[in-house]
Amino acid sequence: MVYEDPKKADHYIQKLAAVYRYILDHEENDLISLEEELAFVKQYFQLQQERAGNKVQLDVDIQNPEKYRVIPVSLQLLVENALKHNAMSADCPLKIHIGNENGYVTVSNRLQKKNIIDHATGTGLTNLKERVRLITGKDVIIHQENNTFAVSLPVLELLK
Repeated sequence: MVYEDPKKADHYIQKLAAVYRYILDHEENDLISLEEELAFVKQYFQLQQERAGNKVQLDVDIQNPEKYRVIPVSLQLLVENALKHNAMSADCPLKIHIGNENGYVTVSNRLQKKNIIDHATGTGLTNLKERVRLITGKDVIIHQENNTFAVSLPVLELLK
């Protein structure tokens, strides 16, 4: 990309720098507003979409994100896992949905398992589950049914 379209490459690098800046700025925080985390996830997803084009889609349907807090980089990790473990094509795009209900925010996708799976250790999800339990006192809910994989994270309401 750098040699073929320097302007596009510069734009991509600026977005990538913003993603890393967010991670570094919030590495010490236990919680962050859901609104800010969603903005970060959308920015991260734009980077992925620049690489994959119309092979990936993100649908965010969150009611009142400003009212909730979540662990930083938690939703991004779940989106990244969906991208890592599922096949995608223009004919069968990977559709990732983020929604909230009953004190949880859920990242879900239709299962489109890759034929060749990258070496997966499960470390990211295991670490996230432990962090969520330590910080919120609640458990992550992992659910697989009807060809759909979903992970629900507890959100904490902001005190009024």
